[in-house]
Amino acid sequence: MTNCNDFYQQRDHRTASYIQGNPIEPQPLQVCWGEDAAHSPAGQMILLALSNQLARFCRKAGFSGPDAPLLIPAPFGGASLHEAIMTACQRIDPCGQWIRGELTEAVYRLGVGRQSPAANLYLGATGWIAYAALQPTDLASFSDKENLLGSGMAACIGAANAFKVSFHLSQQLITGTFSLWSFKRNDNEPGPALVSTTLGDVLMVGAGAVASALVYWLCYFPITGEWDIVDHDDVQLDNTNREPLFIAEDAGWTKQSRQKKANVLAQYLLNARVHDCWFDEFEAQGKRWDLILPLANERGVRGLIQASYPPLMIHATTSANWQTQLHRHRPGRDRCVNCRLPDSHQPAPACAVGSIGIANPGDDHPPDAALPFLSAAAGLLIVADLLRLGLGEFEHLSGNLITLDWFADLGRPTVRQEQCLENCRSWGHQQVRHTLNHATRWYRMDKDSCAFISSH
Repeated sequence: MTNCNDFYQQRDHRTASYIQGNPIEPQPLQVCWGEDAAHSPAGQMILLALSNQLARFCRKAGFSGPDAPLLIPAPFGGASLHEAIMTACQRIDPCGQWIRGELTEAVYRLGVGRQSPAANLYLGATGWIAYAALQPTDLASFSDKENLLGSGMAACIGAANAFKVSFHLSQQLITGTFSLWSFKRNDNEPGPALVSTTLGDVLMVGAGAVASALVYWLCYFPITGEWDIVDHDDVQLDNTNREPLFIAEDAGWTKQSRQKKANVLAQYLLNARVHDCWFDEFEAQGKRWDLILPLANERGVRGLIQASYPPLMIHATTSANWQTQLHRHRPGRDRCVNCRLPDSHQPAPACAVGSIGIANPGDDHPPDAALPFLSAAAGLLIVADLLRLGLGEFEHLSGNLITLDWFADLGRPTVRQEQCLENCRSWGHQQVRHTLNHATRWYRMDKDSCAFISSH
């Protein structure tokens, strides 16, 4: 397959379904920046993450700003900032027009940093805070600290605005600040400094959109672990419309074979083991993990995980109605996975992804529709919570369901504390959880079980 019409027809049919447009005709975009962005890790993070997301839906974009040595990792290669941006765009979409310079026909201009040339929106970050401003003077100066969480969120906001403009959607654009620490709009407190976080043994079930985003962001943060990745899927071309680590060649573009999703993700993780099977075929051999990331939603995965009386679980989902949701499952304290996200044979919850009803040749199930900034934000929310673990904050957090609404201007993010349905037994008895999980790293999150054992 080498025809670009075929490439876009297959790559973009999920995007077309999501916005109910067929065919889709994205308009050109421009990204520009100044010396402050070029020579700071935070600025470079915005530029690399932003260009990654733009290349997954926009077919023509210009990138203008100073070149500089790379200060952060570039997953797809490149010896400098310019090379990293262009290499990523070309590997994500080899049919696109990626220009190192100005595009006079661009319908929307994204500026990065206070020294950016004129733009429609200016992106910046400091600590846990993302900025999206109409004037560059409203941005904070880039810090020399290594916390890039706000930069990641700023890139997602910029991509969301660009998506709406590029496709002529009549939705409100996003401006202001957003905190990944407080989940509040217009919060300018940068949040605490990061500390190195060792997760222990981690089971990642699923290697799709949210998992790809999670592993992409993990490249930039002091988080380590021993990873078991369980997934049997191949990379399909329409996965590359929103999954930050999958590129055209992974999906077999100009090659004879596709890559396994789990194998691609494992390339970016230290101490990762791939299990090339579906989770219902996976042999755990009695192993108990410190943390489980349930990032798949098919073949009854969530019910199977919950039936094992799991330890701490964290995951995120995207929706067919422009939402990203973060889910916390502290055993016995938070709503279980079965109550939060029932199996697919039951009525789909609001946070379930939307099926587009058209399968690729050879698929035995229809794919799900999603957008690049939704998936990227989902992975980033998980990373923020993993960093909270290292900071010792997770045990005391209020709220176990955080919802970001991207349809308008992110609105007022909602933080809810949800409980299981009446008579739910999915968490099992406290003594059973203690027997199974007392040796796991994050067992103290199970306050009910700890309290039960200490009282007996």
